[in-house]
Amino acid sequence: MKVLLLCTSIEGGGAAHASLALLYALRQEGIEARMLTLFPSKNIRAPYIDSVCKGLLGRAKANAYKLLERMDIVRANGFKKDFLWRFSSATVAAPAWTHPWIEWADIIHLHWVNHGLLSLSAITHLTQGNKPIVWTLHDLWAVTGGCHLPFLFKETGISVCPEYSLGCNSCHLLQGSSRKKACYSRILFERKQAFNQGNITYITVSRREQELLIKSKLLANSAVCVQTIPPPTLPAEQDNHQNSTSQPLWYCPDVSYLLLVASRIDDEVKGPKLLLQSMQYLKQLLEEVHTEDRVELILVGDLVDKSLLNDIAIPTHYLGRKNGIELQDLYRLASVTLSTSIFETFGLTLVESLNQGTPVLAFKSYGPEDIIQNGVNGYLVSDYNPKEMAQAVLRLLDDVRDGLIDENTCKRSAEPFSLDIIAKRHID
Repeated sequence: MKVLLLCTSIEGGGAAHASLALLYALRQEGIEARMLTLFPSKNIRAPYIDSVCKGLLGRAKANAYKLLERMDIVRANGFKKDFLWRFSSATVAAPAWTHPWIEWADIIHLHWVNHGLLSLSAITHLTQGNKPIVWTLHDLWAVTGGCHLPFLFKETGISVCPEYSLGCNSCHLLQGSSRKKACYSRILFERKQAFNQGNITYITVSRREQELLIKSKLLANSAVCVQTIPPPTLPAEQDNHQNSTSQPLWYCPDVSYLLLVASRIDDEVKGPKLLLQSMQYLKQLLEEVHTEDRVELILVGDLVDKSLLNDIAIPTHYLGRKNGIELQDLYRLASVTLSTSIFETFGLTLVESLNQGTPVLAFKSYGPEDIIQNGVNGYLVSDYNPKEMAQAVLRLLDDVRDGLIDENTCKRSAEPFSLDIIAKRHID
C-alpha cells in the first residue's frame, strides 16, 4: 500500500508536526508512505519527502502562491486585512495535483493544505478520481464558507457561528456590504459541495471536533465517512538523540514552573486574556494563602505583541520558539504544562508534556477533553473561569508534591497517542 500525505509545511504549527509524526509512524509499520509539501523543509532531508516548490527559489515560490491566495481574500474583504489569518479561499494554489507522486499513490491523505498547496478545484479533482481520499482535519475549513474555525470568539469564551449549520450565507469575518459578504462566503461554501460528495473519508482529531463537524450543512446529505483518530506524537529520542547537559541560567530548584507552549501566544484563540486573568488570580492566592510557594511562568512560541509580557502578574520567562530536545527539556523542567486556549482541535503540546512525565492543565476547550483525566494526569477547568484555573494550578502542584500524580502515570496516559498505536488505527 502506497500512501501520499500532503501538508503545506512540515515545520511550524501542530498540523505540521502531526502530519510528519504520522509519516514516520506509517513507515515504521512497513507502509510505503511519502510526504508532499508546498514549502521545502529547512532542516529535514529525506527521499520520501518532496516539495512542489523546489530549487534555490523554492521558498520564494511557495510564498508567492500563499501571497496570491491572501491577496484574493483582501480584495474580497474590501482591501482590509482584519481576520485574514482566520480565513482561506483556496482560489489560487500551486499545481500540486500534477506532481508524479499523486499518480504513484494508492491512497491520498490530506492534512493542512491551505495557503497555496491545493486549490478548491484541485481538491475536487482528487476526490472525483479513482483513489481513496483521507483528510485529517486540523481545523474545520473543509466544511465552512472559508473560515478555519466556525466560532464567534470572545475574550473569555466561544459560541458556534449560527451560519455554520445554515450554509455560511454571510461570514461575520468579512467586511463590506452584506450582499458582498454573502456572495463570497456562499460561493466558497457551494464550491466545497463538489468534494464533499466525493470519495473522501474525514478524520477528526478529537471526539468534540467530530461533534462539531457533523453540524455543518455541507454534511447534511453527504455520504462521506467520518472517523476520529488523534494525531501521534514523536517520542523524545526521535527528535534528537543528544542528551541535555545544562539547565537555564534563570532556573531555580525552589521554584515551581508553569509552561505554556503555543505557535503564537497572543493569538486570541490561545486565550491571552484568560492567561493574564488566571495569573492575576494566581498571584493573589500566592500572596494570601500559599505564601511559601514560588511560582513562575515560562512562555514558548511566537509573540507579536510583546507588551503582553508587561501585564503578566507573576515572574515570566519568554523564550521564543523552541523545538526538539530544547522543548523536551522545558517540559521536564516544568512542574505543570498549562493551556489557556479557548479552542483546540486536539492539544498536541499537552501530550508532548505527558510524554515527558509532566502533568497538564487546560480549559474544557474541545480537544483537551480527550487527553486530560481529572486527578490522574492533570485537570480540566470548566466555563473558561480564570479563578478556577488559578486554583487548579495550586491544586495540581500540591498533587505532584504529595505523589498523587506522578511522572510514570503521566507517561502511561500518553501511550494511546504513540506512533505505533495511531499508525495501526490508520492502517485498520
